[in-house]
Amino acid sequence: MTKAQNGFVADSGVQQHSAGDHFPITCHHVGDWPRRDNNGYFVVCHPSGVKRWCYTSGYRDNLIQHFVDADEAINDLDLSVVSERVAVELYLHGLERRGDEFVGHRLDDNGKGGY
Repeated sequence: MTKAQNGFVADSGVQQHSAGDHFPITCHHVGDWPRRDNNGYFVVCHPSGVKRWCYTSGYRDNLIQHFVDADEAINDLDLSVVSERVAVELYLHGLERRGDEFVGHRLDDNGKGGY
């Protein structure tokens, strides 16, 4: 019997070759390849539970970068005062207030995106 794969990233259960460049920030798409005319969309996820959706790959790439920047910005915060999820949401809200259009759309109450 051969040894199972053991190249996991930390204790995440994700293999190194599947982690991607921005792990633990992850992205997946729902439905067909995202376009406005087919109701498919990308969902970008932060490990704190913050998720945002968008249609285009360019928008997705900017959104991923904002999530990475937010993750770096909150590294030194005392997370006993404010939760990681709230800190990321506040970071994205600050970008939105500055007029940045690449903060994504919130998922609805059922956890779905798209229009």
